[in-house]
Amino acid sequence: AQHALARWQSAGTRGYTLQVAAFRDEGDIASDAAIARIARSVRLPVAAMREAGGRGPRVLVFVGEFPTAAVARRAIDHLPAPL
Repeated sequence: AQHALARWQSAGTRGYTLQVAAFRDEGDIASDAAIARIARSVRLPVAAMREAGGRGPRVLVFVGEFPTAAVARRAIDHLPAPL
């Protein structure tokens, strides 16, 4: 998922993605397992990034690649309920 994020950031493309999760970074194994659960629950590309913040390290998870905001908003209706 981190490699997908790097690809998105370097591609220079314009578009939209959906942030579907933000959680405390509990370490590689626990965080990677959470990202994997999200990836299994959607049929969209998944990307993730770690960030250091005022409340401690967090993981942000994004899904999809959408050409317009309207298409991204419609995709929200097709996400699994927990997301």
